[in-house]
Amino acid sequence: MQVLENTTVKGRVLDGSGDAVEQDIGGWVVMPSDHWEAVKRNLEK
Repeated sequence: MQVLENTTVKGRVLDGSGDAVEQDIGGWVVMPSDHWEAVKRNLEK
């Protein structure tokens, strides 16, 4: 899904630190976590 409005969200950083951040995500493409895990596995190959 692509975010169509400029909005700020609170989220968790995926680098393993678990830190929470606030980020403007207008225009970003987002996906469910299981889709991200599949992408990450393919990138690690």
